[in-house]
Amino acid sequence: MKLVFMGTPDFALPGLKALIQAKHDVICIVTQPDRPKGRRGRVIAPPVKLYVQKHNIKILQPETITDALVKNIQALSPDLIAVVAYGKILPKQILDIPRLGCINAHASLLPKYRGAAPIQRALLNGEKQTGVTIMFINERMDTGDISFQEKIMISPSDNMETLHDKLSKLSAKLLIKTIVQIEQGTCSRIPQNHAEATYAPMLRKSDGLIDWTRSAEEINNMTRAMNPWPGVYMFINISGKNKRLRIFKTEVFNKSAYSKEKTGVLLDILKNKGGLVGTGKGQLLLREVQLEGSRKVSFEEFTRGHPVKKGFRFVR
Repeated sequence: MKLVFMGTPDFALPGLKALIQAKHDVICIVTQPDRPKGRRGRVIAPPVKLYVQKHNIKILQPETITDALVKNIQALSPDLIAVVAYGKILPKQILDIPRLGCINAHASLLPKYRGAAPIQRALLNGEKQTGVTIMFINERMDTGDISFQEKIMISPSDNMETLHDKLSKLSAKLLIKTIVQIEQGTCSRIPQNHAEATYAPMLRKSDGLIDWTRSAEEINNMTRAMNPWPGVYMFINISGKNKRLRIFKTEVFNKSAYSKEKTGVLLDILKNKGGLVGTGKGQLLLREVQLEGSRKVSFEEFTRGHPVKKGFRFVR
């Protein structure tokens, strides 16, 4: 079976590696263009391209899906297109090319969390479980028939990075399982229940701004979901200037304690634990922070160098 693989970030790598290691005939890789990254704007190739350069496989990097890309893929006559986090919705012209269709590995239990940020949204909402769905792609976003689905539990210690890694490995396993059954002609197709659909839109940078009237659990879920991007932050007044303080690690200390006048106030600094802050419901420990222009440090170390003491009120 001749396969075209479409994917871009680290999440797609386990699936691509599994296909190559299983000796599937991956004839072409379609990935996003090289882009500038970091403060210096150095142009970096996407992870999928960096990996596949070690293999003698054709690479296509269109900025947009054009007629030229359609013709390129048509000329390859693939039997199947496998998609993992490519980053663009495929038009009908692409979907109609492979004789066995196009499949996609999506990091949620569809129809829950359709869209671009299923892992982050599951963490933000405090979900206890998630998983991976392999579906046949149609012209609408994440609405195709399901071939395989497997769930995993979300640990209270999971964050975006750890859950991302677990789900990317699971997606590789299910991708191989699906392709084997497609080859054998035994792959099932189960329609989704669209009435149960929920959505996971991309996060914006402004979504990371802490609102201390929210609960400790909600803010803790923000730090689990939004690091490294878009980042969780607040502004604090240092020497008469409002500076951005980024929050990397937090912990729910008390789920129910509440005092309106203490919301957003540094209640205490607990040795070897962090700064205890009052919220709209419960108390939250700030464990690891970074002031703009400085390095990442523990909250205790941060307070040793700045006038942030017990009773300090954080501002949005």
